[in-house]
Amino acid sequence: MPLAGRLQKVIVDVLGEDALNLTSESRVGCIPSWDSFAHINLLLSIEDCFKIVFTTDQISKIQTIADIELILGKLFKLVD
Repeated sequence: MPLAGRLQKVIVDVLGEDALNLTSESRVGCIPSWDSFAHINLLLSIEDCFKIVFTTDQISKIQTIADIELILGKLFKLVD
């Protein structure tokens, strides 16, 4: 499954939201199910799914799905 599809599946599974309700600009706190606890669970689930470990700096910058996409893109050399 492509990176974007895997990420979307993790987000939907953790947040319990319909994929149609999520966009790149969806952010922590703006989706009822995406509170601080769910944010931690989401980051841990992404790390597990993609076999990565976010740095403290990366974690502090993640606020939107776009932020996650950018970090994953850089880690997997899909963006500069």
